[in-house]
Amino acid sequence: SLCEKANVTVRPTTVSRLGKPKAERKRPIKASFPTAFDARTFIAGIEQSKTDSPDEFKINCRPARTRSQQALSIKVKELNEKSASDESYSLRNNGEVWKFKKDDDDKWHRVNDWLYTPAVQGNDNGTTKS
Repeated sequence: SLCEKANVTVRPTTVSRLGKPKAERKRPIKASFPTAFDARTFIAGIEQSKTDSPDEFKINCRPARTRSQQALSIKVKELNEKSASDESYSLRNNGEVWKFKKDDDDKWHRVNDWLYTPAVQGNDNGTTKS
């Protein structure tokens, strides 16, 4: 039904719910496609539908993560748990980790000169470009 609403002609080969049901949150859906091109076409169609009808489509799509990206997502979660309330870290679809900070107006902005470097000798924070 999502494909019909979004007017996407590409159909997934399998669809399943992830995680255990909990009343306080919705469970993500995993959709598999015959080819990576079909998956990208589906995501592009959903993103276009969100642009055309933002009130109707409140769904987020992202490509599957590799094992290394999944391990990185755990590191990003740890960074968020250790961070101050005015900082946040985000793992992007391309595998980059971005840092965000609140400004004086309580709006989030990306810290462009911050780079994530994996933990080296106990340092699991990012570094600043020189």
